[in-house]
Amino acid sequence: MALSFFGLGALLGADQTAGPQLMGSQPLVAGFLGGLLVGEAQLGILIGIVGQLAWNGAVPVGSLPNPDVSGGTLAGVLAAHQLEGSLSHDRAAVAGMMVALLAGWAGSSVILLNRRLNMRWTPWVLRAQGKERLERTRWAQMLGWAGTAAISGTWVLAAAAAAAAAAPLASKVLPHSPVGAPVHWPVLWGLGLAAALLAFWKESRKDWMWLAGGAAAAVLARRMGAF
Repeated sequence: MALSFFGLGALLGADQTAGPQLMGSQPLVAGFLGGLLVGEAQLGILIGIVGQLAWNGAVPVGSLPNPDVSGGTLAGVLAAHQLEGSLSHDRAAVAGMMVALLAGWAGSSVILLNRRLNMRWTPWVLRAQGKERLERTRWAQMLGWAGTAAISGTWVLAAAAAAAAAAPLASKVLPHSPVGAPVHWPVLWGLGLAAALLAFWKESRKDWMWLAGGAAAAVLARRMGAF
């Protein structure tokens, strides 16, 4: 399983940085794929939703430093699956959410480190001329992809291993929930509201009207027993 997560982490890590950037590295997609690897697609989607809410605006465009959204999500799914042996399913899911967010934000430093390493190929390319420079550019691109993939896959396994090592602490701090009252729903609501506020923080009044209208509709639907 570790090898599978390394491979998927490498593939998605390259996609969100040096690779084709096809958005397959987005948390919802990464969570679903990770869930399939552990045989728990629902768990992967749940953790992926949390990451998507928190990092919905983290699009890999240009040199903008972003969290490692795919690596964090995969680490969260793998950690949750590993912790199910010592925690209940709901508490393991919440632990996976926490791991995903922490590993994703910490992974931004890993991405910056990877960029610095890839920049070392630039002088080697510039020393060549004509067709040789073009050939070196191709090699530098391929080596950059390979290095990014290796670092991304390693980060997924390292973050999940750190989470597994912290399992005794997680069992003490994570809340218990009665049967039929999963503890992850307050987390989803909180992240959803926070993501909405952040998304509309600097927008126009028109956008805030949409947000207020959606909140009012949700409250009304709740009072009518729609959910």
